[in-house]
Amino acid sequence: MAAAGPRTFAVGSVAAAPASGDRDLVVRAYDAATGALLWSDRHDEAGFADEAYAVAVHGSLVVVVGSVETAAHGFQGMVRAYDARTGVLQWEDRFGEPNGQATVGAGLFAGQRFIAGGWAITAAALADENGIGSSVVRMYEPSSGTLDRELQWPAAGTQTALAAAGKHLYVATPVPATGTALSLRAISLHTGDTVWVRDQTAPGGVVAVSGVAAAGGHVLAVGAQHTATGDYDQAVWAVRRQDGAPQWLRTAGGPGNDFAVAGAARGERVFVAGEATPIGGGPGPRGDWTVGAYAIR
Repeated sequence: MAAAGPRTFAVGSVAAAPASGDRDLVVRAYDAATGALLWSDRHDEAGFADEAYAVAVHGSLVVVVGSVETAAHGFQGMVRAYDARTGVLQWEDRFGEPNGQATVGAGLFAGQRFIAGGWAITAAALADENGIGSSVVRMYEPSSGTLDRELQWPAAGTQTALAAAGKHLYVATPVPATGTALSLRAISLHTGDTVWVRDQTAPGGVVAVSGVAAAGGHVLAVGAQHTATGDYDQAVWAVRRQDGAPQWLRTAGGPGNDFAVAGAARGERVFVAGEATPIGGGPGPRGDWTVGAYAIR
């Protein structure tokens, strides 16, 4: 969800029929004061599974990111921009091969651009048991949708988290290396150059990256990591904004599996929402919700 002025925007998907694999991407705008529906859009790419994962608003523009399933049963990353007041589509973009896989999981406005963060893998790499995909960052001119710059680097999983502060974009992604499964990098918003990269190790590897934030002199990533005993703990990693130097790692969890699903920083604290599940369970409706706060300094 995202809110701006008198409007709140929600995105997701809806099944075309009960128990159907055909899901349509949905965007809905509401009056923030009354909850009245102002406009909605429902997009069906090719009669299969289309999903919206994130939404961002700036001025008169609301941008939605996600994925669409093609007629070839591949997935392409999707970006759609709407007039925030009327819901009229302003521009849209796709990336990735029609028979490969790609998705966009994060988007934000920064440095006079809209920035989408996602992942892509070619059809050839999918067919190769050793094939890996790439993290993808695409920077657009917001009013026209013109692609200004695209950045890619090898990545082991689809998760991408973005944050921007000052002159830099901060990106958290999984990386394809045993025991080193979280990569944090700073990218210049002006030039697109990588300023620094910091990989985070864990006893059994990092298994989820769910958010990144910049606060004070720190960049913070939240997610989950394997423990030495084989289950999962919530994890918050802090590095120095200036050069990516590690500052601290905090984990939380008991018997069973604990996953952080969202994080946000405000003032001198980072707040983490997550889920604690029974032993042998993954993220899902079986556990309890958790909320924690950590001092950044």
